Amino acid sequence: HEPIEQNLRYQGQYLDRETGLHYNTFRYYDPDIGRFTQPDPIGLLGGFNLYQYAPNGLAWIDPFGLMSCKPNHQAGKSSKKYGHARNEHGSQRKAQELTDRAKTKNIPQGHFSDNRIIEEAFAKAPNTHGVHDVKVSLPSKVYYPDGTVKTTDIVRVVIRDKPITAYPYIPGD
Repeated sequence: HEPIEQNLRYQGQYLDRETGLHYNTFRYYDPDIGRFTQPDPIGLLGGFNLYQYAPNGLAWIDPFGLMSCKPNHQAGKSSKKYGHARNEHGSQRKAQELTDRAKTKNIPQGHFSDNRIIEEAFAKAPNTHGVHDVKVSLPSKVYYPDGTVKTTDIVRVVIRDKPITAYPYIPGD
């Protein structure tokens, strides 16, 4: 078997093969030294070390290279306020579960990177009957039946007589 080359790295990073650095939206990360190559461009929330990816690269995320945060798996628990968004698409779910669900149901499955996004999406969406697409502050993933994975900052919120669900969504797919 030959290895398949792919350029995705830590969440929000893309490998620049010419330099060997991982590109975030605002700066480059050097995997050999485990640090960004430029200081935190906003300099406010970077902590003492303005070059670090996150305090713990396995448990924390920094999708834009601006501010690390630990995903909150407990947020969005109220099914009365948020429908089944957390149970079906929450950050506590394993990527493989959503990949398998996409294949079984033959439809894309959104996966929140942090359950606080559920609360943010419902806060931004109109509180009226319908389907509302809202832009949120952190990207999440969408798993497709063919195994493709895409990143999005759009969440689809579905409200009928009460909140039904919300899930990361790629417009046009």
